[in-house]
Amino acid sequence: PAAVAIGHGSAWVANSDGGWVSRIDLMTNEVTDTIPTGGRPDEIAVVPDAIWVTNAERASVQRIDPISNQVAAEIVIGSGREALTMDLAITPQAVWVAVLENGHIYRIDPDGPPPAPKRVAERGTDVATGDGHVWAMDAERGRVVRLTESTGPDVINIPRQEANPDTDLAVGFGALWVALGDAGTVTRIDLTTGEDSATAVGGEYTDLAVGPDAVWALTGAPGEDEGELVRLDPQTGAITSRVLTLAGSPIDVAAAGSYAWVVQREMDSASRVRVGAGTAASPEPEPEPSSPPKRRPLLTMWPELTDEQRAQAAERLRAGEDAWRGSAAETALQFTREVIGWVDPRLNAKGTPMRRYSGGSVGVVVFKRVGGASPSAEVVLTKCIDEKWWCVTGVGDPQRRGRSYLSVSIRGRNVQLAFPDQRAARVVLEMGYGDVPIITEEMDQAPFSPVEFQLPGRPGESGFLMLRWFDARGRVFSAQGTTLPAGDFAAG
Repeated sequence: PAAVAIGHGSAWVANSDGGWVSRIDLMTNEVTDTIPTGGRPDEIAVVPDAIWVTNAERASVQRIDPISNQVAAEIVIGSGREALTMDLAITPQAVWVAVLENGHIYRIDPDGPPPAPKRVAERGTDVATGDGHVWAMDAERGRVVRLTESTGPDVINIPRQEANPDTDLAVGFGALWVALGDAGTVTRIDLTTGEDSATAVGGEYTDLAVGPDAVWALTGAPGEDEGELVRLDPQTGAITSRVLTLAGSPIDVAAAGSYAWVVQREMDSASRVRVGAGTAASPEPEPEPSSPPKRRPLLTMWPELTDEQRAQAAERLRAGEDAWRGSAAETALQFTREVIGWVDPRLNAKGTPMRRYSGGSVGVVVFKRVGGASPSAEVVLTKCIDEKWWCVTGVGDPQRRGRSYLSVSIRGRNVQLAFPDQRAARVVLEMGYGDVPIITEEMDQAPFSPVEFQLPGRPGESGFLMLRWFDARGRVFSAQGTTLPAGDFAAG
């Protein structure tokens, strides 16, 4: 494997030697699908309606549909006659591809004409997106170039250190993060003041990932079996902990909540690693020899569904991890990223519009983007995990004050649903219980009439139901969801 990205409830792993992309379920850690791409897939990125993959051998970028789990489109870069080494970044409007061999940046409009190159570098170009811009690394000249969607590549140049082909870029926490492999450093550049500070992380190459409360640097050296996962303070760039040494030639890292996914090339695997704020990381833990006292089950739809998951969450709470779970607003934002699939959700600029409901629940209105007639969703949350963290219990229409359009009836294994189509191109249903695997169904413009299907087993634990409405361009514009108790149930 070469790279990993997170989205749509899955980890997506590009397997360059085999010519396919593996989809791994984040809850079960099992491979649920293998998608043939041909050639040599290298870099990978996830957006709400697609997974984009660079294919070095085919000199192309491929679009994978997360519903059908198939390659839906392929766009040739350059002449297509020779293999290319590419990097990938995505904005809401376009896909950006950097080519190492010629220093060209290609902007791909998924619905537009073939991409036209913009030359910004001599060689060694990486790209990253954030702060409303696209950032490109010109390794030959030792600089970072800031692009914009409208004006092209020659807006601002930020001089950096000596020429260095082993680079990586990331954007987060109001800063640009630049990894220089030969120097073994990560530099944090404040996007407001322009001030920068370099931190020595070691190694001869570094891969960067931005998480909810930290920046992660995976370091290593060509030909070496071991690499190191380093946690950086998001505000200063200083090392807060060297959290884990990994075998198997680790080469790529992606952040997902309280976990990091690491690709280990020599082991032909992708490992999920639990990480916390300033604490040591570890592979997935073995179950504790004794379980905590039983509590009355709390019905939530995210992120914990089962007693085992709640017990693991309590351990993370005691270890001081996942600080964002202490904020209803941050938990709501993370839910819309990971479950609904919005890339850059926002709260109202005037402050968090929070509604309070009976029983201590709150509703946080989240917008898909800033400005215009942005789709929005009200995420309903309640206190959980020793009453210190927040869990999501539902998602609804803000105009209906958290209530759902859904009519649900469950009898044994038989499920009946009724909901409006909302003029959607398609509707996607996700449903799961603690002891019944998550099932996904796609429906075309379902009317407000019952839709029936069978569960793979009779539920013995609580679960959730989630509907997402997609427009003709494959973008989510509405979502509804609710918790489900164990056994028979009817509501709506």
